[in-house]
Amino acid sequence: MTTHYGPDIWGLLMLFVYVIRPVLFLTVPCLALDLTADNIKMIKILCIEKRVLCGNERQRNELNNLLVYLEHCPLRYTVWRAFPLGSYLLLSCFSFCVVNVIAVLQIKGYYA
Repeated sequence: MTTHYGPDIWGLLMLFVYVIRPVLFLTVPCLALDLTADNIKMIKILCIEKRVLCGNERQRNELNNLLVYLEHCPLRYTVWRAFPLGSYLLLSCFSFCVVNVIAVLQIKGYYA
């Protein structure tokens, strides 16, 4: 019979997974959407450069149509049709949590 001293590694790992899973559920879509929006901005810049350098009128027209489409149909998603999905949502949730923790600590200190 062996005795085990020290932290329970599997228990800590399961606790970490249990805590981090909701955080990842919120952050990964927001970060992916921000990265995609950055890629779309780069596509717009490349289309503008190609349109300026293009000698063919038909290709210039098609690039112009693509730019118009990218301007009129932006990549925007919302949560419950109320909150725009993006890094702003992450920052607002984080600031809400920080403000509430500060408020609870102040109330706890007042009544202690």
